Amino acid sequence: MTEPGVRRSRRRVTVLAAVALAGLLVAGVVAAVRLQPTRFALVPRAEIGMDGAVLDRPDPAPGAVDPAGDGKAVCALVSIAVAGPLTTARAPTGTGVRDGVRLAVDDHNDANPGCQVQLKELDTDGADPMPPGAGLQIVDDVYTIGMIGPASSEISDALRDALARSGLVTVAASAGTHTAPAGGRAAFFRGIAGLTAQGSAVARYLTGPANYRRVCVADDGTPHGSGLAQAVTTALNPSLVSCDGPQTLRDNDIDAIAESIGTAAPDAVYFGGSAAQAGELLQRLRERGVGAALLSAAEADGEALFGYVGEDPDGVSVALPYGPDPGWFSDDFAAKFDSAPGDLAAVGYDLATIMLRGIDAGMLTRPQMAEWIRGYDGQGVAHRYRWAADGELTEPTVWLYDVEKR
Repeated sequence: MTEPGVRRSRRRVTVLAAVALAGLLVAGVVAAVRLQPTRFALVPRAEIGMDGAVLDRPDPAPGAVDPAGDGKAVCALVSIAVAGPLTTARAPTGTGVRDGVRLAVDDHNDANPGCQVQLKELDTDGADPMPPGAGLQIVDDVYTIGMIGPASSEISDALRDALARSGLVTVAASAGTHTAPAGGRAAFFRGIAGLTAQGSAVARYLTGPANYRRVCVADDGTPHGSGLAQAVTTALNPSLVSCDGPQTLRDNDIDAIAESIGTAAPDAVYFGGSAAQAGELLQRLRERGVGAALLSAAEADGEALFGYVGEDPDGVSVALPYGPDPGWFSDDFAAKFDSAPGDLAAVGYDLATIMLRGIDAGMLTRPQMAEWIRGYDGQGVAHRYRWAADGELTEPTVWLYDVEKR
């Protein structure tokens, strides 16, 4: 028999051990919480027009055109194509569009047994630069009457002569730096706000509804980033530009730009370029005590900002030429691809839908498809589509997203 004193001693040891273990567990949980990085999200704030004004639209916009049509279409052999980066690190800028196009084509073909439209894919990122002759098989195929893409001005330039010769209708789902009509072609259209439109809208928003009085502009030195920065600078009232013109990473290192902006003491900074570099600039500015709001522009990697925000994302936002996907579209996309829609998937879906409805209406040649798109006016999932004579949207818009803690 164990003596009472020994039993009490053992119970005391057991209790102390349990308390110690509980303390370790609590400490571990606290440590885990402290080590868990703060999670952020891009939260849509507003859609703005070319004048910078915030638009008041129903969400989601009603009446998006359905690629299925009435199910009675009959057509001969015909195809459309999608061109963009589908491999390598730049794939997210192309696969979102490609999958949106796929969804529209499949919806159409499932509903129209008498009109089976083929889809051809051109991976423009398999080699950099794209080798001579790449894509010519699609361009020279007379049964391919329209192409969504390419996604970059470099690829457009590489295919310029072939596209001009062929008359193939191309609708870009990217801002790009190429002007429309590219190389004088009358069969080029753009499905989102171009660089000039984006920059102008953002500049007018910053000094209008946002009421910033001192603005600095910087960019990453790429054609895309510099094009955005120049458009913002041009549209800004000169008296509101704090820095001496756009600050470019091509000419200065990021610390020098941060120092220059800090000296100018703006209340807002616009950065044209990748979100990762915008994040680095934000970090340098905050280290110098610069609390200016930062608005970045990046079509595909806005979330790359998150690693640089720290604990306080207040005043950090991203401007994109597309808005959030409506729930029904996300559900349909997930049901087919078992994933959420990628960037610009809704735009790819819309542009394919426009071509598919043209095919259903008997537009089976390239000139006919060009005329169809030139005269088109309809609501899509992403926005409304109507084109001016230069191939740009008549009413381009930009969406602003705030970086917020989840």
